[in-house]
Amino acid sequence: MALLMAIAITPGVYNFRQMLWHTPQTASITAIAPAAQPAMLLVDSGSGLNLDLLEASRKITYQLGRNIFEMQPLAPRQTKAPDKAEDMRGKSPEPPPTPVAPSIPLKFYGFSKKQGDQKKVFLQNGDRVFVAELGNVIDRRYRVVQIRSNEVEMEDMLTNNRQTILLSAR
Repeated sequence: MALLMAIAITPGVYNFRQMLWHTPQTASITAIAPAAQPAMLLVDSGSGLNLDLLEASRKITYQLGRNIFEMQPLAPRQTKAPDKAEDMRGKSPEPPPTPVAPSIPLKFYGFSKKQGDQKKVFLQNGDRVFVAELGNVIDRRYRVVQIRSNEVEMEDMLTNNRQTILLSAR
């Protein structure tokens, strides 16, 4: 155990010592500050910076309402302050629209009943045909809730939407 502790502590002490006695590296960028201008950086022209564009961007001042991500400034917008008394008089808050659950895409074509078995329904979704009993889940989403002679009641388990599907002629 002592050997493992010695191995683990050695890199930690080394890193800690480097952090305490670390001297900053000198950069090739130097700052100059004439009396009339703010400090400017002189950068070697081989670094890929376009100094003319940099100088032109320093001369642009930020104005309220200007989008700094567009090349040209936007025209100031004329907005009318809404009158609070006018807002309170004429308008009543509208209730949010009620969400409409999507319809169940299954078609009911019939049922069968054998002696001693539960009723089985025949349902179709596109090219697929399903045979299900009461309580079965179809297409990992729709549950058979009730079976009658001319309709079947289905429940969409994702939205808890119940829908009655009538017997359709083929």
